Amino acid sequence: MLENKLSGKMKYFSILAYIVLYIGIAQFLIPKIYSFFMKDDFVLKLNVLKIVSFLICLLLNWLILKQKVYLKSTFDSKCLPTIFFTFAALLFVSGLFAKYFWLGLDIGLLAAISEEYLFRGVLLGWTVKMINRNKITYFKMWISIFIPSVLFGLAHLTNIHYQGLSATLVQVIQVSGIGFIIGAIYFKTGSLLISMLFHFIWDFYLVSHVGNVFNKTAVSWPMFVVAVTFMLLFILVGTFIISKHPQKNHLLQKIIDL
Repeated sequence: MLENKLSGKMKYFSILAYIVLYIGIAQFLIPKIYSFFMKDDFVLKLNVLKIVSFLICLLLNWLILKQKVYLKSTFDSKCLPTIFFTFAALLFVSGLFAKYFWLGLDIGLLAAISEEYLFRGVLLGWTVKMINRNKITYFKMWISIFIPSVLFGLAHLTNIHYQGLSATLVQVIQVSGIGFIIGAIYFKTGSLLISMLFHFIWDFYLVSHVGNVFNKTAVSWPMFVVAVTFMLLFILVGTFIISKHPQKNHLLQKIIDL
C-alpha cells in the first residue's frame, strides 16, 4: 500500500517536473539565447522556437513521463471523419487563394505538430491515464480533457510580448475552448494525427487570411463576452463528442485497456 502511494506521488511529481522544465527551457531559456542572433525576423524566431520546443517535449517525455502518444486511429464510424475532412478541405482550399498562404502553411504546420504533441499527446494522455485509472465516469472523462485545454489556453499568455493584455486574455479564453474540441477529437478517435490536422487547418486559415495571430489594438468588454460565449460553445460541442457513444472513446480504450 505504501509503495503504491509513493508511486502515485512520484507520478504527480514527474508531470510537475515535466511542465516546469519545459517552461523553463523552451519558453524562457531558448528565447533568451536566440534573441541575440535573430532580433528582427519574427517568423524565423517562431520557427526556431516551435522546432526546439517540439524536440524538448520529445526529450523530456522520453526521460521523465514516458507517456505513449497514439497516432493511428481505431475510430470505426464514417460519419464524423467525413464531416471533419470535408470541412478541413473547404477551409484549406479557401486558404489557397489567401494573401499569406505560405506564412499560414508554415505557422500552421509547426504549431499543430509541436503544440498537439505537448498538450494533447503528452498532457491529455497523462491526465486521462491518471484520472480514469480507478473508476471511469463522465465527469472524469470531461475533466481529463478540460485541464490540458486550460493549460493550452494559459500557454498563450506568452503572446503578451506581442500584443496588449486585453487581446491576450481574449485569446486565452478562445484558445481554451478550441483546445477542448481538439482534445475531444483526440479522445474520441484515439489519433493525434487527426487532432494535428484540425489544429493545422484552424491556424492555417487564420494566418493565411490575416497574416498573424496577434491583435495589437485594445479589446473592448463586448469582445470578452463574445470570447466567453464561443468558449462555452466549443466546450459544449466537445462534450457532445465525448458523450455520444462513450464506449467508442478510443483514446480511453487504448490508455486504460478497457
